[in-house]
Amino acid sequence: MTLLELLVVVAVMGLLGLISIPSLRSLQVSLLNRVAARQVASQVRSAKAEALRRGEPVRVTFDTFHNRIIYRIGTAPSSAHPLPATVDLYHTNFPANRLFFHPTGTPTSGGTVTLRTGGKLLYVIIVPVTGRVRISVSPP
Repeated sequence: MTLLELLVVVAVMGLLGLISIPSLRSLQVSLLNRVAARQVASQVRSAKAEALRRGEPVRVTFDTFHNRIIYRIGTAPSSAHPLPATVDLYHTNFPANRLFFHPTGTPTSGGTVTLRTGGKLLYVIIVPVTGRVRISVSPP
């Protein structure tokens, strides 16, 4: 190979790298959003399981101001779980941003937690009666 051919190949590779950077950023935002949604879904599922295991009510508070989830099991002190700084706990439709699980594991109501990362929204949906948790990319 000549030096000229090597320079052309390096220039083409650099150009392809520059073109792909915006799409990689979009992929990163999408992955961060999904990881945060899975984290929230996992925490809600563990709150339900804790209510069943202990036989005590569990309160889950979605603190949109401080971007964290707060648990309170029965009369025990609360524990806070912050979300990653790149993810915004944008909105919930629970009364006072609180979800209660009865000792039987059933929620007092169903609802949706909306997460935002880089302008993209993702929804964590808690189904009433069963307390099933699912993640959706489109509004419920």
